[in-house]
Amino acid sequence: MSAPAIGADKLPVEDFVRNADFEMIKISPDGKRFAATYREGTEVKLRVINRKKMVAESNFEFGKYHRVTEFHWVNNKRLVMSERKFVGFLDTKGGPIQLYASDYNGKNRMYLGAGRMASQGSGGTQFRVIDLLENDPDYIVVGQFNADGVRPFRMNVNNGRKHFMGSPRMTSNKSFSAGSAVDHDGNLRLVIEAADGGERLITHYLPSNSDDWQILDLGSRDKESRTLPAGLSRDSSKMMLTSNHDESTSGIFEYDIDNGSVELLFRDPKVDASDVFSATDNTLLGIRYMPGRTETLWLNPDHPEAQAIIGLQKAFPGQDVQITSHTKDATEWVVLVDSDTNPGDFYIYDRESNKLKYLVSRRPWIKPEQMAEQRPIKITARDGLELRGYLTLPPGKEAKDLPLVVNVHGGPHGPRDTWGYNWENQFLANRGYAVLQINFRGSGGYGREFQQAGYRNWGTSMQDDVTDATLWAVDQGIADRNRLCIYGGSYGGYAALQGVVREPDLYKCAIGYVGVYDMFLFNKCGDIPETKFGRDYLAKVISTDEDEWTMRSPARNAEKIKAAVFLAHGEDDVRVPMCQGEAMKTALEKAGKDFIWMQKDEGHGYQKLENRVDFYGTMEKFLAEHIGT
Repeated sequence: MSAPAIGADKLPVEDFVRNADFEMIKISPDGKRFAATYREGTEVKLRVINRKKMVAESNFEFGKYHRVTEFHWVNNKRLVMSERKFVGFLDTKGGPIQLYASDYNGKNRMYLGAGRMASQGSGGTQFRVIDLLENDPDYIVVGQFNADGVRPFRMNVNNGRKHFMGSPRMTSNKSFSAGSAVDHDGNLRLVIEAADGGERLITHYLPSNSDDWQILDLGSRDKESRTLPAGLSRDSSKMMLTSNHDESTSGIFEYDIDNGSVELLFRDPKVDASDVFSATDNTLLGIRYMPGRTETLWLNPDHPEAQAIIGLQKAFPGQDVQITSHTKDATEWVVLVDSDTNPGDFYIYDRESNKLKYLVSRRPWIKPEQMAEQRPIKITARDGLELRGYLTLPPGKEAKDLPLVVNVHGGPHGPRDTWGYNWENQFLANRGYAVLQINFRGSGGYGREFQQAGYRNWGTSMQDDVTDATLWAVDQGIADRNRLCIYGGSYGGYAALQGVVREPDLYKCAIGYVGVYDMFLFNKCGDIPETKFGRDYLAKVISTDEDEWTMRSPARNAEKIKAAVFLAHGEDDVRVPMCQGEAMKTALEKAGKDFIWMQKDEGHGYQKLENRVDFYGTMEKFLAEHIGT
């Protein structure tokens, strides 16, 4: 078979898989400089740029596989940055969090973990920034991570000196502190206790004019309910909470610290509230959530900053608008505008003149008009459960009898597919394929009960949700039943191979990328079963029944597979080690199945450009052979 007809708009593989020029940009308090993260090879680096000259003044990098994960301007001169080591592109569990500080010009670099100069090396205790202390430019509040939990410290960013801010008494000697927050004067006001091995979270708070810590108890319908602080009012009298203590989905509540009253501000019955955002004076402006596209509920729409954001949204209809940072006087904002077809453009917005100036783009070589629209969809599973997801159609093609790639997300419990630019889907759409994403039961973002519905249903009802979504696309006339392929990475790789085991006559091909294929191995090797928490997690979400492990393992049912298979794995994968890929490879060989095998010296997902080009180039040929036109 030949590839789908795509005309002159076929773009090079490299255009989709190469790294963005910039990931995030923040302006300095005085507005004279930008700090920006960017990915280069296997690293994410940080660069400081002189705004007037638009030239780099310094560059911060930490070596192979190391990523700058967070950065902040503390004052006009000094920045703090966190970095971690991630061997694989899809890794979510990295190495220890290391915290550094430096002047904007690269001088006086210091490893804050031990108050040593950066040249003396790093290691040891992990730190994460909790608060920047806007009224004290030489200090920040950090959380120190160790075996006893997270302890809050006030830290000097010039010399690394710190002092412990205290903590309430835990309810059990087996509990530990999991987080904390300070008020706008830098006083410790909130501490999160993790009890029962982290299964239960308890919020401790300190009322105004009191030295006695109190426990915030809203009651709970389920041990996996979560009530977490989302911010404090300017006078610290009210606490914003995200909570699903009373319903499945997380809502936003306002809690009066002094009198104990609670008011529900917002809840969607189907989707969790995802983000609370405030003005620079700490007035709560609105709440974001994502039923399909990102939506905003304005709580104080008449606030001047809310009016400014609403004006920006009107200037960019159909796109998301985010404020990444602002000057200390809040007269200038860095604005990020992106969408399903736009990878992201950065602008400078002058609030006083109400003027917007283009700064840079994340991927300037991508033309939004050439990209494919990502459409939110809703379907009903065979048992009546509502499922939501997205359909991406190739530009210029009628939504009829198209070759379809089902792209299954990883995780699986907690993550979800979202609306926005997805270079993988855009690559496939550019090659003429429709792309279907479904948030199967077990996915995050749709409430506690929806996520729990996936527990112990790997390869069964979770897989049936993917099948039902595929059949929906066929029944709607969008997809050609004879040209279906299933693909995914990590858990998605598992679902791809389990899909062609469970539905051998549905898909023509399957692509498994750094996937889990053998439940027996999943409970023995990799970084998850190394800890008691990980072993308990696997028992909760998969089961402890070895007969079920066999049924749920594609590598132990390879003889049922009729579809063509392409497997890709990384030699240095610690989340899903090579033993998983090799088990599936061996099983296919023993079953006499033809398949393509790719093995790279990478981790959980390929980071090197040449390996990405090879993987997606091979994918293109594989799809063209099996479901192309």
